[in-house]
This record gives sequence, C-alpha cells and structure tokens, in this order.
Amino acid sequence: INGALSILGGLFLIMMVYGGYQWLLSRGDNEMVEKGKNTVTNAVIGFIVVAAAYVITNFVTGIVSKI
Repeated sequence: INGALSILGGLFLIMMVYGGYQWLLSRGDNEMVEKGKNTVTNAVIGFIVVAAAYVITNFVTGIVSKI
C-alpha cells in the first residue's frame, strides 16, 4: 500500500506541475487557461479520493484486526 501511495503521490505532483505549466504558458488563451485549471482541479480531486480511500481502508483494517 505504501508503494502504491508513493507512486500516486508522484503522479499527483506531476499532474500539478503539468497543469501549472499549461496555465502559465496559456498567454491569455482562455481555452488553455481552462485546460490548466481543470488539470489542477482534477489532480486535487484525485488526491482527495486516494487519501480518503487510504483513511477508510486503514480504519476498517484496524477494526477488523481487533476482532
């Protein structure tokens, strides 16, 4: 699980940098600005989903291991 989380953390970082790069190089082109914003937004949403899944899994396995 820790290895997969490390890979997903790296992917999150890459997506954030890529979205920022798109946004930075948009030069006022509204379509490129939106693509950059969407990339950053989707990266954050994905990170929240992965973090929530980890917390829920950790919680459930903790309860199951006590039983």
